[in-house]
Amino acid sequence: MNNFKKRTFITGNCDSPIDLKLLNIPEPTPYVVENYGSYNFFFTHGWDPNLEDSISLAKKYKCQYLIHGHTHISKYEKHDDLIIINPGSVSIPKENTPHSILIIDMLKNNIDFKFINIINGKIYNHIYY
Repeated sequence: MNNFKKRTFITGNCDSPIDLKLLNIPEPTPYVVENYGSYNFFFTHGWDPNLEDSISLAKKYKCQYLIHGHTHISKYEKHDDLIIINPGSVSIPKENTPHSILIIDMLKNNIDFKFINIINGKIYNHIYY
C-alpha cells in the first residue's frame, strides 16, 4: 500500500489500532471528502457514519459520488443526484456477489467505474459517466 502515490485510508469496523500502526500508514478517519477536477467524492466504510448519515454528509459537502463498503455487497445506485457505489469485498462477499474490487479511472471529461471479479479477472459491471 505504501507504494501507491495517491492513497485514501478509511477506518472500518474491524480495523484494530495495532494493525494500523504495523501498516505504517496515516491514521484513518471515518470518512474523507476528496475533489478530483469537478467531481466531489465522499469515501467511507459505511459503519460509522452509517449509510443514511453518509448520504446526508455527502449531500452537505456537495458530492456527486459516495463510495462505501461495510455490507460486502457490490452495488451501484442513484439516490437523487448522488451516485452510491459499494465495490463489494475481496475476502468475504455477501449475497452471491463476486470477490471484487472497484477501479475508478478519472478521464478528461468522464469517469469510468469498473467492478472487477478478482477470481477470474473479468469486469462484471461497467459504469461510464
